Amino acid sequence: MEAAPAVRTLGGLATRQQLVASGLTGADLTRAVRSGQVRRVIRGWYSTLPPHDPRVIAVSLGGSLTGVSALQLYGSWLWNRACVIDVVLTAGSPVPPSIPRNVRIFHGRAPRGSPVVPLAEALGHAVRRLPFEEAVAVLDWAHHTDQLDVVDLHVFAAGLPTPLRDIAAWVDISCESVLESIVRTRVRSAGHHVTSQVPLGLGAIDLVIDGVVALELDGRTFHADTFETDRLKDLAILTDGRIAMRASYAMVRADWPRVLGAIETALTTHWAPRRSRPRPRR
Repeated sequence: MEAAPAVRTLGGLATRQQLVASGLTGADLTRAVRSGQVRRVIRGWYSTLPPHDPRVIAVSLGGSLTGVSALQLYGSWLWNRACVIDVVLTAGSPVPPSIPRNVRIFHGRAPRGSPVVPLAEALGHAVRRLPFEEAVAVLDWAHHTDQLDVVDLHVFAAGLPTPLRDIAAWVDISCESVLESIVRTRVRSAGHHVTSQVPLGLGAIDLVIDGVVALELDGRTFHADTFETDRLKDLAILTDGRIAMRASYAMVRADWPRVLGAIETALTTHWAPRRSRPRPRR
């Protein structure tokens, strides 16, 4: 067996123990390193990944990838890409003499033989550091994709610092995207009641606000083939007695005050006393 394919089979990073268990010898690994087929990251670890890969950096520091950096690998919804590399070091282990500026260190317990911590631990580190709406979004993803069930979610929340322990009440298993999650949390924070994925004949409404505004959220890419269906859905929303609104990813990202202002104007208009229509002159 060749060393490079064996390392790639194990995810691009593997320990000496894992590779020997797969049938390689110490001599095989030495030859592979000397020929450049694989790279020795630190003693006992071999890689075919680029040196700048976050997992390689974590292992080179004697730890494991965690937090948002790990959640990216797990496929979590993220409103913002990680700007730092989160690394957990086992408490009491030697601190590396040189830590790159873009690395944030956590102290806990790095799993032996794994470059990435388990999902629950990654969530714990991420939720403690992320802005609240983004923390809700990663938990929405974990709950929606059955990574955390209801019991797991409440156990997880109970282990958080006191200010975050009610976060489970903000998580919604019906949520279907990071955009929906961010908007729902922002609208709830503004004092409104929000229901996700409300059934309608032509498909569920993304968010219904105070029972009145039916907000449809369009992702980053506009799909021309849904144009007519979307307009028919808007008509169905109006026929159902609600106010149809649409907001794009770019609008939420760059002009949120205007979006929230429009929602609140629609609500105010809906609940304002109806003026009697003037009678036509004869």
